[in-house]
Amino acid sequence: MVSVIFPARNEEKTVARNIAIARSAFQETEDVEVEVIVTDGCSEDSTREEILKAGPDHFLEVPPGKGNAMREGFLHSRGDVVLFSDADLLNFEARWIEMVAEPILQGRADVVLGVGISPWFQGATETIYRPLIKLLFPEVEERISRQPLTGQRAFRRWVLAGLDLLPDYGVEAAMNIDLVNMKPPPRIQEVFLGEKRDVWKGNLEMYREVGRAILLKACQYERLSRLRESNFSHLVEILNQLLSEIDLQV
Repeated sequence: MVSVIFPARNEEKTVARNIAIARSAFQETEDVEVEVIVTDGCSEDSTREEILKAGPDHFLEVPPGKGNAMREGFLHSRGDVVLFSDADLLNFEARWIEMVAEPILQGRADVVLGVGISPWFQGATETIYRPLIKLLFPEVEERISRQPLTGQRAFRRWVLAGLDLLPDYGVEAAMNIDLVNMKPPPRIQEVFLGEKRDVWKGNLEMYREVGRAILLKACQYERLSRLRESNFSHLVEILNQLLSEIDLQV
């Protein structure tokens, strides 16, 4: 079984359509069952009503935070393959689910990231994630480089069960670090999906959560000293503001 999980918040314009599309995945493959799970993280629009109207297999109301939504969806899933997808995609296709899940179903991978081209500048990725990852976790940049914060990602159940899912938007940044440093290492594969058009939602809180997640992992893996040894001294004051939220200092 493939469990497709949509973490949703304020997705009234797209969520029902994407649930219906997910239901149509693997229709021509008799031995693959699909369950659709949707979590709503305290939406302030009619997302809840749209979800109920679409009728997923499971609907969960969860606390705000993308990581919270992903964790609760996983805990209520049954599939040997667990696949997450953004709920705000405007051009979502059933074949994307198939493309991301198939390498795992066929025994060629343990983790698959569905990467693509976005019409928007990936601000959190290019201004926060990538500079910090290159400095603190260069092995992650080597292994996961194309659209590293993609919301389209699938896992063998045992791999996902071994990850610490942070509660907020930093969840995918932390996932990447843990995946590359996991023992034994899972087989990670990237699949190119083409253009992925979504609803632009960039905000500074997302940037903060991504930065905070990387710094938390840097503490866990004892990498914070790399900041002191780098040429990033002009950023230390900003980073210390983030670190103060987790009681650390560079």
